[in-house]
Amino acid sequence: MGLLPVAVAVAVFCLLVDLTHQLQCWAAHYPPDPVPLPGLGNRLQVEFQNMTYSFYKVRDIDMAVAQVPVTPSYRQWIVDKASGWTGTSDSKRKKGLAFSPKAILNQAVCNVIASLIYVCCFKCSDPALIRKMDLLEDSVKEDSGLMPQDRRVWRKQVTCGQGQALRVPQKVWDLKLVPKALLALVDELLTEHRRTPDPARPPGDLSDVFLAEVEQAKGNPESSFSDENLCLVAADLFKAGMATTSTTLGWTLLLMIVGIRGRGRYQNLCSNLSMGLLPVAVAVAIFLLLVDLMHRRQRWAARYPPGPMPVPGLGNLLQVDFQNMAYSCYKLRNRFGDVFSLQLAWKPVVVVNGLQAVREALVNHSEDTADRPPMPIYEHLGLRQNSTGRVVMAPYGPAWREQRRFSVSTLRNFGLGKKSLEQWVTKEASCLCAAFANQDGRAFSPNTLLSQAVCNVIASLIYARRFEYDDPALIRMMDLLEDSLKEDSGLMPQVLNAVPMLLRIPGVAEKALPGQKALLALIDELLTEHKMTHDPNQPPRDLTDVFLTEVEKAKGNPESSFNDENLRMVVTDLFTAGMATTSTTLAWALLLMILHPDVQRRVHQEIDEVIGEGARMPFTNAVIHEVQRFGDIIPMSVPHMTSRDTEVQGFLIPKGTTIITNLSSVLKDETVWEKPFRFHPEHFLDTEGRFVKFEAFMPFSAGRRACLGEPLARMELFLFFTCLLQCFSFSVPEGQPQPSDYGVPYFLVSPSPYQLCAVSR
Repeated sequence: MGLLPVAVAVAVFCLLVDLTHQLQCWAAHYPPDPVPLPGLGNRLQVEFQNMTYSFYKVRDIDMAVAQVPVTPSYRQWIVDKASGWTGTSDSKRKKGLAFSPKAILNQAVCNVIASLIYVCCFKCSDPALIRKMDLLEDSVKEDSGLMPQDRRVWRKQVTCGQGQALRVPQKVWDLKLVPKALLALVDELLTEHRRTPDPARPPGDLSDVFLAEVEQAKGNPESSFSDENLCLVAADLFKAGMATTSTTLGWTLLLMIVGIRGRGRYQNLCSNLSMGLLPVAVAVAIFLLLVDLMHRRQRWAARYPPGPMPVPGLGNLLQVDFQNMAYSCYKLRNRFGDVFSLQLAWKPVVVVNGLQAVREALVNHSEDTADRPPMPIYEHLGLRQNSTGRVVMAPYGPAWREQRRFSVSTLRNFGLGKKSLEQWVTKEASCLCAAFANQDGRAFSPNTLLSQAVCNVIASLIYARRFEYDDPALIRMMDLLEDSLKEDSGLMPQVLNAVPMLLRIPGVAEKALPGQKALLALIDELLTEHKMTHDPNQPPRDLTDVFLTEVEKAKGNPESSFNDENLRMVVTDLFTAGMATTSTTLAWALLLMILHPDVQRRVHQEIDEVIGEGARMPFTNAVIHEVQRFGDIIPMSVPHMTSRDTEVQGFLIPKGTTIITNLSSVLKDETVWEKPFRFHPEHFLDTEGRFVKFEAFMPFSAGRRACLGEPLARMELFLFFTCLLQCFSFSVPEGQPQPSDYGVPYFLVSPSPYQLCAVSR
C-alpha cells in the first residue's frame, strides 16, 4: 500500500518533465496527436517497419493518386523499349511456372531511371544491374526500424538551422541512408560516362546537363554544382525513383491475383501494441524512483536535520510557498525545530532559524558557510556563477575577497563615512523634498520618488551621474528593477535552479526572467556610454573609472579578477542590491509614520531640538532601526553553501549543502523582542531613553558575507528620513481607509500599496 503514493508522485513528475518538451503542441491551430508517453513520446506506439498499421489506428488513410505529366514522345519511347526492359523473352521462358516478378520489375524501372541519367540500358542478365538491385534493396531495408529514425532526428538537429535542410556527404555522416557500396557503383557509372563527353552535341541526359553546370560554376564557392553532389543526386534518384514504382507494380500484380484482405490485421496489431506499454511504464517509474533515491542518500546520514517527507522527483517544491517562504518556514519550524531540511527537486537545502542557530552558522562557522550555491538560471542571463567578479553571488575565495576589498575601499575613497558623501546625499534629499512639495498636499504614492532619489545616490558612485526624476531612462530603470525583484520570487526560479536541464529548452530562461534580462541590457548601455568618456589621465570620477584603471594595470595577468566582464557584474550587484533595499526601507518608514502619528510627533520634536547629530537623537535612531526590524525586507537573506561538513545545533550539514538563514525568525524572535510582531521603537531604548542595539538586529545578515553596503545604507536612511520629517508632516489622505502594515511577500518584502499626504511644516 505504501508504494501507491510513490507511483503517483513518479507519474506526476514524468508528466511535468514531458510537458516542458511539448510546449509547441499547445500552440493555437497545432495539429492534434495521440497522447505521448513521458520521455518516449509516441516512439513505442509506432512500428517503424510498418508505419501504416500504426497510423491506421489514428486515422483512416485516404490514398490520393498524383498525376505526373509525361510528354507524348517520352511516353511512346517507354512503350517502344518496354519489351526489352521488362525481360519479356525471359518471362516467356517461364512457361507458366511459378516465379517472383520482383527482380524483373526492379530491373525494368531501373532501366527507365538509367536512361534519364546515363542514356543507357542494362540487359536483364547484366551483373552491374543485378548488383545495383541488391544494393538498392538493402538500402531500403536499412531505412526501416527505430534506430534509423533516431539517427535522422539527431542528424536533423545538427545539420538543420533556420528551416534549411542540408544534405551532408556520406563521408561525414555514416548513417547508411545511402550505402557506401551504392555510392561507389553510381560513381563508377558516372566516371565511365565522363569519358565520352561531346560538348558539341546537345546534352542527352541529366548527367550531361549537370556536368555543364559544373563547368559554369567553377570558381564559384557558393554553387552547389560539383562532382560530389552529382553522385549524390544520381544515387537519390535511383533510390527514390526505382523502389517506389517497382513496388507499386508489384502490389498491382499481387492484387490482381489475391484481392484486398480485411482490416483485422490493423486492429490486432494496435491491440497488441497497447498491451505492451504497461511494462515500459513500470520500468520508467522504477528508473526515476532509483534516480531520486540516489539524490536523497545524504538524508539518511546520521544527525542530518529532519524535514518534511519529499515527493519523488519534485522533493518539497510543492510544499513550500516561495512567494511567502518566511511563513512556510515558520510552520515547518514549529514541527521540526530551529534546524530542518528541505529537498528542492534533487537539491538538498537546510533552513536555519532563531538567533542562536543563525549566529552559530554565520558567525561561529563563518568561513565554512561563506560560499554561495550555484544559480544556473543566472548563467543563462550572462552572469556566470563561477565568474570572480560578482560581489553578492560569487563563490567564496581569493578572487571574491579581492573584489570585496576593492568595492569597500573605493566606496570609502569616494566619501563613504565622510562629510563629502553626506553632502551629496543631503543635496539629493533636498531634491526629494522639493518633489514632495510639488504634490501640494495632495494624496500620492511616495515609492517611485524614493526609488529615484536612492538610485541617484548609487548612480553618483558608479557612473558619476544624476538623473532628473522625469528622465525616461531613470523611469525605465525603476520599472525593470521592480520586475526583476518580482521574478526572483515564486516557484519558477526555484524549479529552474533545482532542475537546470529545463534551461536547455530554448527561450525558457528568457521567458522566466525577462525583466532581469532587460535590466542587464540597460546597465550594459550605461557602461558602454561611460567607457567612451573615460580618460585614464584624469582623476577617477567614480567606481567605474577606478575599475577601468585596474583593468589596464592587470593586462597580461591571467589571475587578476579585473576585466570587462567582472566590471559588469560588480556594477550589477552594487546597483541592484544598493538601490532597492534602501528605497523599500524608506517606504516602510513613511507608512509607519502615518500609521503611528504619536511616533511621528516625537520624531518631529527631536528633530526640531537637534538636527544632524545621531548620537543626540536616540529616539529617531531607534525609530529607523525599528523600521528595519519590523519591515523585515529580506526575510530569507541570500542563500549560503557549506564548503565542508559543518555542525550546527548538533546537526551535521554535509559539504555542498545550500543553507538558507531565516533572518525573519531572528528579527521577530519572541525570546528577544518584547513585541516582535508590532511596531515598537522602545525595543531599541533602555529605561533611561538611551539608544541600545541587540545582537538579534541583523537585517544586513552577519559573518563574512554580511552586506558590504551597510554603512552607506545607514547613512542614506538617516539623512533621507530626517530631512523628510524635518520638512513635512505625513498623514493618511482624508476619506481613504487606513493602509495595512502587512508586507507584499516577494524576495524583497515591500509595504502594501498606499498613499499619503505631505504637508509642509
